[in-house]
Amino acid sequence: MKNKTDYIKSVRRFFPKGFTVYGITRTGRSGTRRYVTLLTANGRNDIRNITYMAAEILGEKVNDDGTITVRGCGFNAVHSLVYRLGEIVYKNGNALNYSTF
Repeated sequence: MKNKTDYIKSVRRFFPKGFTVYGITRTGRSGTRRYVTLLTANGRNDIRNITYMAAEILGEKVNDDGTITVRGCGFNAVHSLVYRLGEIVYKNGNALNYSTF
C-alpha cells in the first residue's frame, strides 16, 4: 500500500507543472456540498481517475461513490482541490491547471 510520500512522487513524475487536472462536480441537495471526481488525460486518450491519490495527498476521505466531499458554497471546488494539491506537491498552488465539468 502506498503512503502519502509515494503518491506525491507519482504526481511529480506523471503530472509535471502545467498539467491539467479535470474535475467532475455534483452538488448536494442543500447546495453547500460538492462531490468531486478528479481525472487526468494524456495525448494517448488514456483517462485516469486520480481521486483516491489526491485524497491521500490532501488528507481527505473518499466517499463510497469514489468522490471527495468539499463543503461550502460560492467557490469552485475543483479549483480548491487542485490548488491545494499543487501547494503540497510543488509548493505552488498554481503549478497545476484545472478544468471543471
